[in-house]
This record gives sequence, structure tokens and C-alpha cells, in this order.
Amino acid sequence: MPDLLGQTTQSDDNLVGPYESWMFDAGKIYDLPGLMLGDACSLSCVAEFKSPIPVEQIGPASKVYQDDGGRMRLRLPPIYAPGGFVSKFVPFMLTPVTASDTDNDLNQLGSDTIRQVLERFRGAASDTAGIQGLCRVNFPILSESVDTQYPGGNGTEATRDPELDPSKPIVIVAIIDHGIPFAHGNFRYKDSLFTRVDYCWSQSALADHAGDVPFGREFNRESIDTMVGNGKAGFHGDEDAIYRAAGVLTRPGRPPMPLDRLHSHGAHVLDTLAGNWPIDIEAQVRIIAVDLPSSSTWETSGFGKDMFVLSAMHYIFERARKIAQTYNVAELPLVVNLSYGYSGGPHDGTGLIEDAFDELLTARRVHAPTALVMPSGNMFQDRLHALVTNDHFSDDPDGPNKIASVQWFAPPNDRTSSFLEIWYPVGTSFSDIGVAVYPPNAAIPALDTALSKTGEVTFFSANIEIDRAIVGQFTIDKYRGERWRVMIILAPTEPSGPDPENHHAAPAGNWTLRFVLPKNTAIPDFTPGEKSTPVSGGIQCRIQCDTSYGQGNTGARQGYFIDPRNDLYGQDGALAKVDWTGENAQGVDAKVRRFGSLNGMATFRNALVVAGHMESSHCAAPYSSAGSLRSKPDAYAGTQQGDMLATDKRVDLSAPTERSPWIPGIVAAGTRTGVTVAFQGTSSAAPEAARQLAALFLKDNMATTANNYLSLLCAASDQNVPADGEGADSKIRLGRTLLSRPSAR
Repeated sequence: MPDLLGQTTQSDDNLVGPYESWMFDAGKIYDLPGLMLGDACSLSCVAEFKSPIPVEQIGPASKVYQDDGGRMRLRLPPIYAPGGFVSKFVPFMLTPVTASDTDNDLNQLGSDTIRQVLERFRGAASDTAGIQGLCRVNFPILSESVDTQYPGGNGTEATRDPELDPSKPIVIVAIIDHGIPFAHGNFRYKDSLFTRVDYCWSQSALADHAGDVPFGREFNRESIDTMVGNGKAGFHGDEDAIYRAAGVLTRPGRPPMPLDRLHSHGAHVLDTLAGNWPIDIEAQVRIIAVDLPSSSTWETSGFGKDMFVLSAMHYIFERARKIAQTYNVAELPLVVNLSYGYSGGPHDGTGLIEDAFDELLTARRVHAPTALVMPSGNMFQDRLHALVTNDHFSDDPDGPNKIASVQWFAPPNDRTSSFLEIWYPVGTSFSDIGVAVYPPNAAIPALDTALSKTGEVTFFSANIEIDRAIVGQFTIDKYRGERWRVMIILAPTEPSGPDPENHHAAPAGNWTLRFVLPKNTAIPDFTPGEKSTPVSGGIQCRIQCDTSYGQGNTGARQGYFIDPRNDLYGQDGALAKVDWTGENAQGVDAKVRRFGSLNGMATFRNALVVAGHMESSHCAAPYSSAGSLRSKPDAYAGTQQGDMLATDKRVDLSAPTERSPWIPGIVAAGTRTGVTVAFQGTSSAAPEAARQLAALFLKDNMATTANNYLSLLCAASDQNVPADGEGADSKIRLGRTLLSRPSAR
């Protein structure tokens, strides 16, 4: 059995977290080669400071020096900062000063070097502002997408659209997605080549060096109209030629781009949100789009998106302000659709990106109605969530402790890394609960925290080794200084790459996670959290999504938890709609849970969360995620804690994602005019709700923010249903409101 201390990296500062320490070190050979990195790539980062900070105070960190003399230049995206608003969360990028700085080649950079760079960034900023904070690093940005002229100004100014009547209400709809076909005919005026898109930031486009955005390229209404043609110079509606000239199609030696195909996630979602509005109001609905880079969807665990989506939110808010100023108003109603998420995270509203979103939405709602609409997720049946409670522990016959275990199946033929997060109950320390990791068919653990006495460090990591080959990583960190998290990362079970001798495969099969408690102790069943948000007790285990998505073709395969108490099917032979808990369990509750599978990016108070249902029957789509974290839903009935449980974040409403059990999906546009595609999933439900909310904002520009504007949607809904719960009726998990597809389409 290995000595944990002998292979551990410890730190009082988790400046480089568990995802980064794997992705930029041992895991780099598995997951980064698909990006085809070259010299002088930039780091994408998010800094969290202890208090809000004006971005100009970060100026001293404009150039960051490494020990070897390499220099990285700080670049900030367009930042929303009206009326003195400042944020604790700052998205930024660090770019090599010159392309010849090959020491900054990310193929050579490791997590230790990245830590040094971030420490110097934070130290330089702190010298002037007296600030401290944490940093998160996401996927690198390719050098050809970096705009060397940025900032060249404040971006292109908005101009008045002659089709718009400024005396009538105006609403802005915005999308953050992947594969945005900004020249598509559904986003032009009827029988016209003129676009309704005011701004589109394509984050992975070839830079045009206009200085408008730090990476990628910004297209405004005038530049889109020029490319489309409008009877003048241009491509006269030839969308392939437009996208090729715009630098958003695949380039030799680079990862594939979504607009190469006739369908994309972003095309379907944007058409559902903003395509083909009625002719009498189409000009009053303005469009802002952000097309995420291919790298952010290459890997689905949630590692790569934070900087890109936070930059997108700032960009949307800032460009919406420009549009409003053009029409002589302070701010306009804004509905943002973000049909993304992940299965991991704390699921209690305290995720970093969730707090950053919450801060922005709260600030803008002071000036105008502002909504962020997100999908509930498609993970209800995926067995990615397990909950270990005191009832699952039993006395260890061979020792003085009590133990519980969880089975994690790592599938064969998986060519990407797999990530599992273990969230300890609030109020407990990592030293209170021992964790051992057993490979398939092994009697001795590959790693056991019970062997070490590390003290209360903020972060430490250890490699998981089998026969002296690194097949994974084990880390413990105090996430944002609030809650302890164990991260177990496995290498692919069938790695591929140019160096097979160093591509060690993690064994496929059932990995066992064993938890150890002293016999006279217990873990909390329920702990009230801050911000009047309840935090469930028990040990929350969450497997991150691991799927081959979009253009990636990464060879990913999804792992899952195995629990004999969790029946996949009900007595009617259909997929089960409930968790096997309470009376359903007929004994000890199942560890695997369907409820609590909510999108990990959408558990904060200001998110409007949309589930999916069958249009023909109003029954929940079998995959539609739902549920708050409630380890014992009936234990606190009639108490103050019970009232807090009732306010926990759950699904708000539901929209169609399936036409019927026999006609799957919802039809919307592909990437080229005239192409239609049927897509399934709650990513299609969210823009249905966002579209209806935008239409309601046109009627009520003074909409109250109460309950995230849900009262407006309730008034327009077909049917009200009970709130999300664990009953046998599938409608119960749909939220308070069922929506039909928008009649405006």
C-alpha cells in the first residue's frame, strides 16, 4: 500500500486546482493533444478576489514575468462596469509578449510553471491594490485567434436600425453557445438580406486585428450585412463563402469547427430563441450572440468553460448597453440563454461561475429586467450522482471504524480522462472522513488517505499508481475556502496518442471508493448554509459528464455509479421516475439518486431553470434532470429547516423537448438556411422559455424580478403543476409551470 505523503504535493493555496494540475501535467498527453497546440498559446483564466476590484487596479500586472524571463501580457475582455459597478470575478487572458517566446509553448508548460505565472500576476496586482484572491485556468487559446491590437478602443459602436421603431418596446435576446450561424436567413428580416443580429463574438475565429475583442472576432450588424451582400459587394447570401471569409470554418492542422457541418447546437438553440419572429415585432427583438471556442466543448467535464462564458456574459451586458444608448435609454430588457452545464460542482449555489453570474444579474436588474435562462440538464437517468449517508455505514469487522463504499464503473474503450468529485458535508474537514480508492478486482487500495496526517492544508494531490505507472490523480482541496472536495481523476481506459509507452491506461471495470468513519462519529444529515440556502448532509459523489460532443469525436465514454438498490426500471417496465428512498426503498435508501442531478451550473438563486417534457402528454422527458439536495425530505416537515428545504433550488418550469414518444426531438434550424434538424434535450427547452419571456418583456418593460420573472411565465402557461419533488407522478419534477412551444414561431 503506497505512502500518500511520499507522493504528495501540498500547498496552503490552491491557486492551481485539481483539474488544472491534471490537465497540464500527467493528463496533458491524454486530453490536450486534440487541440493541436502550437507555440505562444495564451492562458485563459478567471481571478476571484476577496472584494470587488476595479479592473484598472490590475494594471500593474499588465506584464507577468516567469523565472526564465518569459513574459505574459495581461488582456481583459470587454467588462461591464456601469455606474461604478465592480466585480470580485475578473476573466482575463495571459498572452506571450511575442510569438517567438517558445518557452511559453503550452505543450511544454506544466502546472508548476502555471502556478508561478499566476502567483506573479496576483502579486503584481496586489502590490498596488492590496488584494488577494484565487485563479482558475481553463483551456488555452490558439495564437491565431489572439487579437494583437486589442484593446483598440471600446468595440464597434451600435447604430440605429431603420427597421426598428424606437417608440415601441425593445427587448434584447442573447445566446452563449457553440456553432452560431450569424448569417443564417432565419436571423434576417423577412424577404431581406439585412440581419437582425446586432453583435456576434466568435471566440475561436481567426483574429481580424481590429482591436474590438481580445481573441476571436466581433461581427456587428454592418459587417454581417456587408458579407451577406445586400445587392452590393459581398457573397450574396452564400453562407459557406461568408463563414470561410470570417475564419469560422476548419483550418488545416486545427481542431474541427462546428459550422463545417449542416447542424450545430448553437444553430438549433438560436433559432428556437430568435428565429422567425412575427413581422410586426421582429425589429424590436435585437440579437447578441457569443460563439464559444471549439476547445470549450472538446472536453465536457466543466474544466474548460469558466473564462469563456464569464467573458461572454460581460460582453453581452456591455454590448446591450451600447444598443440601449443608441436608442437613448439607460438599459433595455435582456434575456440571456445559456444552454450549457455540467454534472459536477457543489450544487448549493456556491460554484465560482454561479456566484459570478449572480453578481452580474443582480447588478443589471437594478436598471432593467434581466434574465438568465438555463437547462435543467439531461442526466436524470445517467447514474452520475450518489449520496452516502450515515445509514450506509456499517462496522468494519477488521478494525475500529465503520465503513461505506460506492462502486464507480469505468467503461472500456474510453479515450478521455474521467473525473469524479466527492463533496464533504458542510462543517466537516477532510481529516474527518477517510477515503480509499481500490482499482477493479484489487484487495489493496491504490491510495488511502487514512495513512497520512497532512494537517489542515488547503490543497494537496497525489498520483494514483498501479505497477509504478500513473493512471490517475487524487486531490483534496477546500473549494473557495468553504467546503472540502475530493477529486479522483482516471486516465483513459484506452488511451491513444503518439507516445504509447507513456500513455498508461486506467483499468476498466468497477472502481471502489471506501469511506471510513470512527465508530462514535456521524456525518451531518442536514446543515443550513449561508444566504438562506440549505445544504444537504451526507457525502455527495458526482461523476462529471464524459461524452463525445459536437465536432470533437474524442472517443469519450460515460462512466456511472453501480448500486444494487437502485432499480433502473419501475414495475411497469419503463425507466423509473423516482429514487429508491423511503417507502420505495423497503430498507436502506439507494445511494444512486436521480433527484439532485440538476445542472451544476444552474443551482444559484438568479437562474431560471427549465426542464423538458413530452409535447403530446405533458409528461417529463425521461432524461430531464431535476431535484434539489435533500437527504431526508420528510425528516424536517413542519420545522424551520423544512421551510428552508422547500426554498432550495429546483426546476422552475418545463418546456417541450420531445414531440411524442414516437417522434423524438424538437425541430429547428441547422447551420445553413433551409436545413432543419430535430434535437433532443433540455438545451432545447431553455430557449423555448427564453423566447416566451422576451415576448412578455415587450409587453411589460417594468417586469418585477420576483422569482426570476416566473410569475410572468406562469400567467402565460398552459398548466400549473406542483413543485419539484420525489413522488411517483412524472409531472411532479417538471416545476411549477408547463409551457407550450411559442405561438410566435
